[in-house]
Amino acid sequence: MKIKQIIALIIEGRRCSIHGKHPIVNVTHREIKIAACCKAFHAECVKQVSAILTGIDATQYWKVA
Repeated sequence: MKIKQIIALIIEGRRCSIHGKHPIVNVTHREIKIAACCKAFHAECVKQVSAILTGIDATQYWKVA
């Protein structure tokens, strides 16, 4: 399994604490797009993806949106 697939699984496994919904993650060659139910949850997901990418030093490969 590729790292982008693992990241998608991690993020899609999260649930918004306000609305109880899961985000939808779309991963392309150079971008990870997250569709969330609200701005606050989107920001939490983006923060987690950024932390994962920073931890594996892959921030130069993908843009998180």
